[in-house]
Amino acid sequence: MIIAGEPSGDLQASRVAAELKEIAPDLALFGMGGDLMAEAGVELIYHIRDSAVMGIGEVFTAIPAFLKKREHLKHLIRTKRPDAVVLVDFGDFNMPLARFAHGLGIPVIYYIPPKAWAWRPNRAKKIAKTTTAVASIFPFAADFYREAGANVEFVGHPLLDFARTDLSGAEARRVLGLGADRPVLGLMPGSRRREVERLLPVMLEVTDQIHQAVPDCQFVLPLAPGIDSGRCQRCRWSGREIVPELLQNQVTTKRITPIALELLQNPEKREAQQETLRWVYEQLGEPGAAKRTAQLILSHIQ
Repeated sequence: MIIAGEPSGDLQASRVAAELKEIAPDLALFGMGGDLMAEAGVELIYHIRDSAVMGIGEVFTAIPAFLKKREHLKHLIRTKRPDAVVLVDFGDFNMPLARFAHGLGIPVIYYIPPKAWAWRPNRAKKIAKTTTAVASIFPFAADFYREAGANVEFVGHPLLDFARTDLSGAEARRVLGLGADRPVLGLMPGSRRREVERLLPVMLEVTDQIHQAVPDCQFVLPLAPGIDSGRCQRCRWSGREIVPELLQNQVTTKRITPIALELLQNPEKREAQQETLRWVYEQLGEPGAAKRTAQLILSHIQ
């Protein structure tokens, strides 16, 4: 059984499912996810199409439906007795499933566990007690969970498997039809419908302001289904702010525009951020996170 509850989880779970099928073609996979998981061979009990939420208000309205789905999944765990339960992110929904399956003696592997180091440190101990193994995508998170008593493996970051290019900056500009010497600003409002509805209008207002200050600026809006900008959440392990983060009522044209303009117009500020991001990239391990996670899962299936 594999459980993912958001577009990003669907993406990462689908890659693990594909690796599982590659290694063990006869393995039967079922659970909750999206189109990508279905394409990878997972029989979907629930589709996440309308499950992703954004903001406190939406969370509260979605609670009854989530509880109903979770209770049914518990019923399936109890009756089908899968060889293992694989949970992908989606902590508030998945943690009770981990506790339930673990209580039945079923191996539980948590891939991309909750960001307990940033939000709820006590969660790490709970996850350690209710999982057989944790597949961490960050080295510092692996250390954090290990200290809490979890059986952890750092599998590397899945971003390295699909966000790669051999193009130089000049070549990328040419492929995208962008001017070689003009500044470029990317707009990435997320993959969830509600995220885009909330964030894109503000971003478009920002482009109007920036265009007035930097008339030759070029704007790029990548369309990447399944890649969830919500995964780029607060990350303090570098010891300092790398990328300015504006949340909730801070997401305004007035707050975003000066930050974006500073990066566009201040080469030293931009290079300092790029240098720190290069360091972050070096900490993400080697490509092959999905394959290593699949191998970890299979090692716990008898």
